[in-house]
Order: sequence, then C-alpha cells, then structure tokens
Amino acid sequence: MPTGKILTAIAVLSLVTALLHEARESQKSRDALVAAQKKQAEPLAKVSRLETSLSTANARLKASEEDGAKLLGVIDHATTNATSGAVRVPITHDYVEARYKHAQELAKTGNHEEALKEFLWCYDEGMPLIAGYGGVRYSFLLQMIAKMGETYPPALAAMRERRDQAEQRTEIVKTTAGYVEVLAGVGDLLHARELAASILAYDGSPEAKAILQEHAARARPPRTSANRSHAIASSYFPFATARPPALPHRHMYDFPLTGAQKTFLRSLGQTMEPALKVGKGGLTDEFFKELQNHLNTRELVKLRFLGADRQTRSELIAHIADQGRCVLAGAVGMTALFYRQNPDKARRVIELS
Repeated sequence: MPTGKILTAIAVLSLVTALLHEARESQKSRDALVAAQKKQAEPLAKVSRLETSLSTANARLKASEEDGAKLLGVIDHATTNATSGAVRVPITHDYVEARYKHAQELAKTGNHEEALKEFLWCYDEGMPLIAGYGGVRYSFLLQMIAKMGETYPPALAAMRERRDQAEQRTEIVKTTAGYVEVLAGVGDLLHARELAASILAYDGSPEAKAILQEHAARARPPRTSANRSHAIASSYFPFATARPPALPHRHMYDFPLTGAQKTFLRSLGQTMEPALKVGKGGLTDEFFKELQNHLNTRELVKLRFLGADRQTRSELIAHIADQGRCVLAGAVGMTALFYRQNPDKARRVIELS
C-alpha cells in the first residue's frame, strides 16, 4: 500500500476517534447539567411549598385577629352594659306600681314624651304580667293616656294603634274559636283541643279565654252531613287549607302490633316504593279501591302524600286507617306505611313473630 494512503487512513481514524471522544464528553456534560437542574429544582419546590404554607399561616393569623377583635367588641359591649346598669329587673307588683306612679308624676310636670313611654310600658309589658291589674289597665290607665292625648297627640296615636291591634287579635281569636266549635261538634275532639291550645298560646288574655269557652259551650253533635260540616268549618276558618270532611264514626280495624313487629314492618318498608299517592284529589273511592287491592295481595302498603302539611297528613292517616280497615305501621315525612294481615294463613305474605 502506498505510504500516502496509509497516512490518510491514520489521519481519518484519528479524527473519528477525536470526534467520538468529544461526543462522549458532551453527553457527560449534558447529563451533569440535567442532574444539577434536578438538584436545583428540589430546593425551589421546597421554597415554593414554604411560601404557600407561610401565606396560609398569615391568612389564618389575620382571621384569628379579626375574630379576636370581634370577641373583644362583644366583651366591651357586655362590660359597658353591666357597668351602666343595663340589667333586666324582675317584673313584680311593686316595680309596676313604682313605674305607674312615676309616669303620673311625669305627666303632671308636663314631660309628656317620657310619661307616655312609662304608661305604655305599664300597658304592654308590666300590668299584663301582674294579677289584679286588669281593671286598672283597661280603665284608669287608658283614661290617663286619653287625657294626656288632649294636649299631646302621640298619646292618642298610641291608643289607636293598640286598639287596632286588639281588634285584630280578637277577630283572629273569634274566627279560630269558631273552628274549634265546629271540630268539637263533628266529634274531632283531638284537633279541637290542639287548636284551642294554639289560641291560648297566641292570646292568653281573659277575653280570649272567655271567647273560647263561649264557642266550646255551643258545640253540639253534628246534625248535618260530613260535607256540610266541612263547608261550615271552611266558612269559620277561611284562611285554613282545605281539609277532608269528617267521616261517619265506625269501628276501626283492630290489630295491635308490638314495638318489635312495627320495627320489622318499617324495615321492610324502607326498600319499598310508594304504591299509592294522595294528592289534591284527596281520598277518593278509587283510592280506597286501589288500597284494598294492595292490602289483599301485599299486606304492607307504602303511600306518599303530595303537598300536605303535618296536621293534614295526621288527619288523612286516621281516615285511611279507619276507612281502609288497616293499621299504621309507621310514618316518616311525606310517607306512611299501612298493614293488614291476610286472614287466610295460606295467602299471608309477611310472617310476624
């Protein structure tokens, strides 16, 4: 081989070797750079997490400071009230008497604004709580306010306001007491007593009690049809929602269930879908026909009420149990569960222990 070719081959080989070495060194540099970047990223991530934690801690500290400021404000307010004598004084006979006499003295000296405040406190808050002040409240006290109104018009305005309120309350009491009379007259004593209790809770004055006693004394057994009784009740209590008419008295289906049996039936009912719905149509003949079909085949029937309040649902449940010849196993919210055991043992679906 000529010497020139040998030298050329050696030169090419040396160049390739140099290039390969340079490439390896370059790869090493890149690997080292990547490793360094990874090492640098970890501290940066830690710094970022620390900054986030610090920001969260600052927000919590700010919220705590705000809550502390609110708490201090409440404490300062309570302390101010306590130190300034803002303490509720028990309302006793002597206390009411003292404020009543103080109001009279203020009226004599011409301090009508403060006198009216004291008189109205006696009328609205003090005297109604103390026995024996009824006559004074409705006679002498009103006369004093009226006399002061001759020269101080706000006194007459306050009397008119209380007169209008009293008339409104009396009208409500009379209307509701009339519905008590109707309920008692058709034999629904349970709801009559509940409604009477609500009247006394609304207005426990002697006048309200007298009105209630008058209507209760007039209650008589029904001499009209159930639909007519319901019409009379609606006219007495027009702001009440429509309620089903009272059903004629009949012997209810008697099948006593123990607590354990009711619990067992309710557990079965949890997996059941309502088979019947009671809506605006109420308890129709078609409803009771479907109810009988379900009771005869399933023994346990679940139904749902649509748009009925609690009292209405209670009345509907009683009617369904009576008219449907079944017993209530449980009621939750807008659903109720009724049961009737099949008299034929061979056809019973549910075995009660």
